[in-house]
Amino acid sequence: THFSAYVAKSSGYEFSVSPVDPTLQTVGQNGEIQIDFLVSCDVGNCGTIDLELLLETGFSNYEFFEIPGSNYNTQYTCTENPTSGDDDSVRPYQLGFDFPYYSETISSSTNINLDTNGRLIMGAGTSDYNPTVAEFDSQKVIASIWTDLGDGTQNNEYTCLNKDDNGMKYSLFRFDSTWYNNAGSSQSELILFDNGNIQINHGALATKSGVYTGISAGDNSNNNYFTTDGTDYSSKSYIYYRNSGTQIPTTNTGQPFYTKSSQTQSVTLNIGQSQTISYIINASGSIGLQNVFTRAKSQSSSGVRAQSQDLQVTIQDGQAPIATLTSPSDNYIGTGSEKTFNFTANFQDDTQLNSATLFIYNDLNQIIYQNTTSISGTNTNMVWEYTFSAAG
Repeated sequence: THFSAYVAKSSGYEFSVSPVDPTLQTVGQNGEIQIDFLVSCDVGNCGTIDLELLLETGFSNYEFFEIPGSNYNTQYTCTENPTSGDDDSVRPYQLGFDFPYYSETISSSTNINLDTNGRLIMGAGTSDYNPTVAEFDSQKVIASIWTDLGDGTQNNEYTCLNKDDNGMKYSLFRFDSTWYNNAGSSQSELILFDNGNIQINHGALATKSGVYTGISAGDNSNNNYFTTDGTDYSSKSYIYYRNSGTQIPTTNTGQPFYTKSSQTQSVTLNIGQSQTISYIINASGSIGLQNVFTRAKSQSSSGVRAQSQDLQVTIQDGQAPIATLTSPSDNYIGTGSEKTFNFTANFQDDTQLNSATLFIYNDLNQIIYQNTTSISGTNTNMVWEYTFSAAG
């Protein structure tokens, strides 16, 4: 599950997308419903934005993009919790919010360790100034500039935890250092968002080869990282988008929904403009609660994206069960006597039956007997026994 909506930000524009009606929606099985999302250009001229409709299905993958702007210590300024004077050290911190990482969730109270050599260890660990491919593959880490950084006098770190950006939580870890032995500036920061997205912003970086940047689940399988090749990486920014949805198809493929609208829709917006995008979806799946959301992407920069919050849609039984009383037929009872009758009913439904209730009324339309019994299946009979006493 993505933990919150997020807003697209670049150096020149900003856009967002949200459900027009965020309350729980209901639709009958095999029925149709229209859901609407509002796309807004909040800062600058946003240009053309593409939207797609997705079903929340759990973690699938990370997508990696370079994004525009000189964002180091400007997107979010961080001067809190300054530390310096340490070399090859780790410091424990808590994010303050639950953080989805790959297919797990790191609790808000879990200690993660900042390594003064340019990485976060997502759990217990020690400092490492000489990383290798094998170490990156086998350790649960997020690295901005993992290599041998500075010495005690050159290493400076800043940490801003559990901050809020219009409802989206983030924690930021900033390195303001040099390569080892004062061999040139090494400035970078890691930003972890509560929806699982991860951003890396570089400041001034002296050219250097073999510096590790990226993420790893620590299972020797799931990772996404690269090493610098000696070119200039100064002022570059990267983002890892944590994807947790599957595109809703345009034909019935057995999924909970399919859409009769165009899957990808586009809008062109300037500052202050907004537009509603509508999808007609058919509830072709099983009865139950599903979550859908939209993802918006800038056409001019595919790494600039926004995502709506989840919209809950309940698929409910579209047809009421059929109940038929098959016995007894009209009957009588003598004055001052008793007589027992068997009430037999047949119940049919296109989904699983759960229970049935027999009500018996008198001629004043008052309930004189009520009995609820568990039943199962889609076509079943039920018998109740009731004894009448004729007092008058």
